[in-house]
Order: sequence, then structure tokens, then C-alpha cells
Amino acid sequence: MNNKRIDTMHVHAARLISDNENKILKNGKIPSKYNSYIASFGPTVVQSTLLQTIALYSQEDVNNDRKLIINLIEAVLKEADFFNIKAKLADKSLHKYICEKIGNAGITVKNLYKELVLDAAVACKLAMKTFPEEDKEKNDD
Repeated sequence: MNNKRIDTMHVHAARLISDNENKILKNGKIPSKYNSYIASFGPTVVQSTLLQTIALYSQEDVNNDRKLIINLIEAVLKEADFFNIKAKLADKSLHKYICEKIGNAGITVKNLYKELVLDAAVACKLAMKTFPEEDKEKNDD
């Protein structure tokens, strides 16, 4: 975990959420399910792997609200542009990029990308906590 990197990413995450580019805000509030999704992202990476977690959150499914979280993490990575990742993600998804980079990579490369994505997730989580949370009763579908 790199606090300086998280602070930089936090600024981008807060702006992206505020601008509602990823459609996370509903009437100016964060639905509680999105706070749950972002809170479980890190433990899911630890329990399984980065690639498996990104695949789960990236599933192309009409009912996959987790995709908004992975889209926010991807947007934050692009905005912060550590390791020139913006250019690398220009024409591909985070899932496809991570598959290419860590599929057969050594432990050092895998840990570098794991730390980078987890830092972005922490920044998103912190930024989301600065917005009011929608009542849980209103979220139940």
C-alpha cells in the first residue's frame, strides 16, 4: 500500500464520483450496495486472486452492479496514470490488460499490479465515504 499514490488516486476518484461519470450516484447519494461491493473488493483479491476478482467484477451481465465498481477503479487508474497505464488501457478493458500482464508473469510483476489495483480500490472506497449513503430500504430491488 502506497499512501502517496492512494492520496493522488483519491482526488481523481472523488472527482469522478462527483461528476457521476460512472453512474454510481443515485440522486446525489451512493447506494449502500456499492459501498458493500467496494468494501469486499480487497478481501476478495486476498482470498482468491487479482485476476479472478477482476473477472468476477467485470462480468458482462445486466444484473452485475459490481461492474460499476470495476469501471470506477479503471477510470481512477487511467486518471492517475501511474506507470503510463492510461495509454495501456486506451483500447482494452482492465480485465483484458491484467490478463495480458500477469497471466504468465513472475511474482514481482503480479504483486506490482495487485498493489496498484488495490491502491485504486482503497482510493475509491475513501472517496465514496465522502458522499452520503442512500437508505438501504430504498435500495432493495
